[in-house]
Amino acid sequence: MLKALNNPPGDVKDTFLCILHLLCKVDSKVPVDGKGRLKTEKPWPTALTLMKDPKEFLDTLNTYKQKIDADLVPDNNFK
Repeated sequence: MLKALNNPPGDVKDTFLCILHLLCKVDSKVPVDGKGRLKTEKPWPTALTLMKDPKEFLDTLNTYKQKIDADLVPDNNFK
């Protein structure tokens, strides 16, 4: 249902903006700058790119804790 929204409510946008920040340098589909920070002027279209394959997106989210435990997530993602 989220993929069908061209202009989602603000809380949905904010939630996905947080997800994008958490996935910097973890998911190659998330654009980052030279310092590993989110680099996009349009976060919702970037979020839609992640949701093109819902199973892959959910797998990424479901395995995120394992990536944290393995020190694969930069500290900057939580700032």
